[in-house]
Amino acid sequence: PDHANQDGLYTFPYRVEIYYVRKCSSPVGGACTAAADNGNNIPTLWRRRLDNNGVLQLEPVVEGIETVQFEYGLASDNVNGGAIPPRFSDIQTYKIASDVGSGTAAPDWLKVVSVRVGIVAQSDSFNSSGTRGNISQANLQGTRNVGSTSTFTPPTGTSNQVIQRAVFTTLGQVRNRDRG
Repeated sequence: PDHANQDGLYTFPYRVEIYYVRKCSSPVGGACTAAADNGNNIPTLWRRRLDNNGVLQLEPVVEGIETVQFEYGLASDNVNGGAIPPRFSDIQTYKIASDVGSGTAAPDWLKVVSVRVGIVAQSDSFNSSGTRGNISQANLQGTRNVGSTSTFTPPTGTSNQVIQRAVFTTLGQVRNRDRG
């Protein structure tokens, strides 16, 4: 069914959510101190969500997330002679946000056709062998034909050397946008 109002306009609900990684899951006095998480800080993916009363709510989402990184897939300027907009299959390179551009001089944002997400998650128990976990440094986007600069190096220290880690990646297509 058509959900337009009498003027032919559509009203869609929106949500404001901000995700980020914090050094602990149970802050003490609002801060990730040495006493947080009973002295064993657990990196956690957190969310700030705007509720129905206009108040930002702070919520832990997933414990054990050490990093989340994004790369943007850019297509060439002259895909198909410029006759049609670039497609997902036309990706030439991946860049992090600061390399894509900012402000008014950001022509590369119009070339973005995909987003890669890389996540490093750690276990909640130590590696029984007492050795470093399964990664010492990771390319968060895996092996592929186009360039990537996103890497993760686990923090140093005795407790961090015996934690198992896994890398998860996914790729999404950017759709329904005006390219110029």
